[in-house]
Amino acid sequence: MADVSVLSERGSGGTEDRPAREPECFRDLNLDAFVDAVLAGMDEYDLRAFYCSPLSGLAEIEYRQEVAKELEEGPALAIVKAFGLGMRAARERKAQAAGLRHEHQRARWFLDAAQAYCDAVLALAEKLRRLGPRSRGLADFSACLGRYVETPRFRSLHSDLLAVLRAMEGVRYALIVRRGELRVARSAGEAGYEEKVEELFARFEGNGGKDYASHFSDPRDLNQVEAGILDLVARLFPAEFAALGAFRSRHADYAEPFVLAFDREIQFYVSYLDHIAGLKRLGLGFCYPVLSAESKETVSRGSFDIVLAAARAAEGESVVANDFRLSGSERILVITGPNQGGKSTFARSFGQLHYLARLGLSVPGSEARLLLCDTIFTHFEREEGREDRRGRLKDELERMRSILEAATPRSVLVLNESFASTSLKDAVHIGRRVLERIAELDALCVFVTFMDELAEGEKRVSMMCTVEPGDKSDPGAPGASAVRTYKLLRKSPDGLAYALSIAQRRGLTRELILGRIRR
Repeated sequence: MADVSVLSERGSGGTEDRPAREPECFRDLNLDAFVDAVLAGMDEYDLRAFYCSPLSGLAEIEYRQEVAKELEEGPALAIVKAFGLGMRAARERKAQAAGLRHEHQRARWFLDAAQAYCDAVLALAEKLRRLGPRSRGLADFSACLGRYVETPRFRSLHSDLLAVLRAMEGVRYALIVRRGELRVARSAGEAGYEEKVEELFARFEGNGGKDYASHFSDPRDLNQVEAGILDLVARLFPAEFAALGAFRSRHADYAEPFVLAFDREIQFYVSYLDHIAGLKRLGLGFCYPVLSAESKETVSRGSFDIVLAAARAAEGESVVANDFRLSGSERILVITGPNQGGKSTFARSFGQLHYLARLGLSVPGSEARLLLCDTIFTHFEREEGREDRRGRLKDELERMRSILEAATPRSVLVLNESFASTSLKDAVHIGRRVLERIAELDALCVFVTFMDELAEGEKRVSMMCTVEPGDKSDPGAPGASAVRTYKLLRKSPDGLAYALSIAQRRGLTRELILGRIRR
């Protein structure tokens, strides 16, 4: 069959398995936690490598965006989910067959696995044919699947399956127990115990009485008596059981590779769409970014940290979204403001935005225009138990040098509270040199800092985390403190927001001091 893939226009050759090696930026941007949450309960698909392998070309990303949009906006998602359930049943039954000891039992479970596979494939082929997919990925796969179900290979599998199922339906036998002896004979058409029990208890249906049903354990392996009975039944119906065994031998590898590849690859989209569905219900927006390999104009409306949003959603709460833009010669966002005001969260969301865009997925926000970056570099403070401040500074400088040597004009840098381990004077000097080098590179950057002096400069845009008075009705109330809004505004740092917050908390605002004097 043709080499098709819903993840790459180049076919499965474009999505070959790679080691699930996390990019360097993963932990700083909390993307490791994001992928853990998205893939919870989906270990069987081994999708981590896909999330760890961002794309580098616009055509590849647009190809994925088409598939993701079609799944998100129409009935295609329900169709592929139903297919996934069928394929999961086929896998489980085949695995069960492999673990059984009795030959005839193994053969029957294998038959059930093949039946689940055929049912899933035929249903998917028919539903996609009726749907008429718009995206290239789903359209190409649908066409390939339509051809596959007409091939001699699949037709033989399906016709053999139906023939064996019909044969096995005719296997009816009677157990005769007399004086401690058990015999097996062909059924003479007498009603089975199932029919007799149903007839006996039919009078109690629909009376709303209490349910006294008892559930028994269902061990898959046959015990000695059951195995003996099955052997005797097989002797009574040699042709039927011979056909059962022959089916297993003839169709040992019944699953078509491109169908198995689709079953795995489509879960990349399903896992993400299921993950963000809860965030959408809270009113958070997602959009498909417009990417450019040339323009560095960057716009995002309503962006947020997807990891923090998921954590808040679990508590039934939402997060604060922010807007930002870089236009003209602007390349660097310098973020200042009070501690715990949302600076680091914003920086992470900036990096997450660019990373998710390179996966071909929707991103947080109502609008996004982004540069298709080549690499995302992060520089976050490392604790690691190092007490020597000069040692920590040396480590920070070495990591920064490595980043600046590797970065290109198409890189994105996320620098968070860098050089906090040294004196203010030295930190300002180092920060200026770093920002000057980034401006020379013409790379995009978010620089989170406690140093207001770094907010102004070539290619820089200043943004501040804002605060509001804690008690608007009585700003001078003792103990009142500023409330963090987690909103970032495009403005120069005034050096007062955090000072006011501390002054209010310590009772040192003008109003509080005058109030004490008047007493």
